[in-house]
Amino acid sequence: MSQSAILVVGEDHEKRREYASLIADHISGCRIFSVAGASEAMSCLTGESIDCVLVHDDKAVVSGVDLCRAIKVDKGAHFPVLIVSEHPDREKRRVEGLEVGAEEVLFAPIDVVDIVTRLRIAVRVKKTEEDRRVANERLEQMVSDRTAALMASEERYRQVVELSPDMIAVCEKGRPIYINEAGRSMLGIDSPDGLATLDVKDLFHPGDERLIDQLLVTSLKRGEKVPFHEAKLLRPDKKTVDVEISVIPLEYRGKKQAQLIVRDMTERKRIESQVRQSQRMEAVGKLAGGVAHDFNNVLTTIRGFSELILDSLKEGDPLREDVDEIRKATERAGALTRQLLAFSRRQVLEPRPLELNTVVSDLKRMLKRLIGEDIELVTDLSDALGTIKADRSQIEQVIMNLVVNARDAMPEGGLMTVRTENLVLSSQQTGEDLELPAGEYVVFAVSDNGMGMSPETMLRIFEPFFTTKPKDRGTGLGLSTVYGIVKQSGGDIQVDSEVGVGTTFRVYLPRAKGQAGTMDPIRIERGAVRGWETILLVEDENAVRVLVRRMLERAGYTVLTARHGGEAMVLCEKEEGPIHLILTDVVMPKIGGRELVERLVRQRPETRILFMSGYNDEEVLRLGELLTHVAFLQKPFSYEQLTQKVRRVLDEAIPEGVKVASAVNE
Repeated sequence: MSQSAILVVGEDHEKRREYASLIADHISGCRIFSVAGASEAMSCLTGESIDCVLVHDDKAVVSGVDLCRAIKVDKGAHFPVLIVSEHPDREKRRVEGLEVGAEEVLFAPIDVVDIVTRLRIAVRVKKTEEDRRVANERLEQMVSDRTAALMASEERYRQVVELSPDMIAVCEKGRPIYINEAGRSMLGIDSPDGLATLDVKDLFHPGDERLIDQLLVTSLKRGEKVPFHEAKLLRPDKKTVDVEISVIPLEYRGKKQAQLIVRDMTERKRIESQVRQSQRMEAVGKLAGGVAHDFNNVLTTIRGFSELILDSLKEGDPLREDVDEIRKATERAGALTRQLLAFSRRQVLEPRPLELNTVVSDLKRMLKRLIGEDIELVTDLSDALGTIKADRSQIEQVIMNLVVNARDAMPEGGLMTVRTENLVLSSQQTGEDLELPAGEYVVFAVSDNGMGMSPETMLRIFEPFFTTKPKDRGTGLGLSTVYGIVKQSGGDIQVDSEVGVGTTFRVYLPRAKGQAGTMDPIRIERGAVRGWETILLVEDENAVRVLVRRMLERAGYTVLTARHGGEAMVLCEKEEGPIHLILTDVVMPKIGGRELVERLVRQRPETRILFMSGYNDEEVLRLGELLTHVAFLQKPFSYEQLTQKVRRVLDEAIPEGVKVASAVNE
């Protein structure tokens, strides 16, 4: 038996050597340890891996029975012990030996085959018991590891369920036996004890009972997850919460149960509503811009020809008054299209560094006259207010419209507050109610203590032509104009209102670096201005082209006309004399005004450029960034506005064409 170890114990040295020799001759590869007394035997058993002990019981001070007792009983070891005894009372000694745990008690003279066989059996038993012990220990460790893993898995699942933002409930026969913390919070239940009297259908609106029954039955019958369905959760205070509900079958406490996952849809519904509102506003804005395009061309024609007719009629002619009314009507219509363009964010702005407190202070006297004596106006302007970059005239229009809106909300008088402040928005504050990046902003707010607005009204206040005022008051474009100007200026607007309490509009505009500069003085001219230069007019609308040509020729200019960019380029190649100014529409088929200018200024760098348009699409809006270099004329325009603008561009000290050549190629 390979690598077995046997300990031989006995005070008789000759006997020990005899037994050792016997074992070595018959059990090959065996390690044999030989000691005389009990203490040496106990030390050897502690230090060596012994498979079997052979004790010679020869009536010594410590007998074989006593040594076996020490090994088996006192030490608690599991070594097989064979006793070879010379005791005269064999039966008694055999009983004593077996009582203390000896595997067998043999008596001298011994049979060689018998003792060798018993030693082999004892060693084999020891090995088998050792293997069994190791196997049991491994099994116990595996069970322990699996138990620990299961407990850890259950703990992770419990944490996931408890920390889930969704409501998770386990239902047994239609009754919730467990609801996580998010679910209890959603339902307004303080502790798990509040589940005892609930039915799962009590958690939802009565109109959803049939749906809940169907989901539970489907999940348990098919044994598969049921996709999310919309429903309404019913709180104990009778308030409802828009939710999505899914059901998953699971084993819980040894039974088939249904696990409900309920997701709060309040925030998602709010965001979806904002997206739909934004999409609706964008669609209306595009429509408004398209209408303004065609309408401005028509207004330009009507206004221009009415002015030409007025100029040809003598003083006192009865037709002058009628034609003048036509002209005034086109001015009012032009103001309307400007509001549409502001709403649709398709107007060309002239942004400059601007101090908002200065704008409010300059307007304060006018605002007081505008709101009347029964409304108290209070201004709370922050010290060291940051600078913004915006078009002053447009910001003034925002302020005026918000003040008028607040005035109309207080028909019996009240308190109006205009406030400015610096504000730093974090990423947590943006993205919810404000479509702005984190950063520094200047805030302008107008508050009133008037009638306030309902949530339904607040959803539509920025829609063009929507108004709660009587038919004879307002067009419904005031707040939509504010919305467009603020958005196009890189800001956003926020509204807080409560019926019977009042309303606050907050306008957020990006804070600009540096300080506000002074406005360049503008030379105010009266009447038409004449000239003699050659002008290339490029306009795809026939009526507008005919009108502008007649206006310019009446002012003394030589006019070349082209219907589009391609025709204009051919004219430039054929024309041998100088072309002092190119007056071109921006939006045209084939080659637009911007592309035309990019090509022509290389051939004629001395030529000045004047853009005009009645519809500010992306091409026109890009010009807004170049207005320090590029001249622009907004349709509809009058005879005076046209001739004055043309004269101003032609009289520029630095050739405008050179400026544009660099600007349009940026």
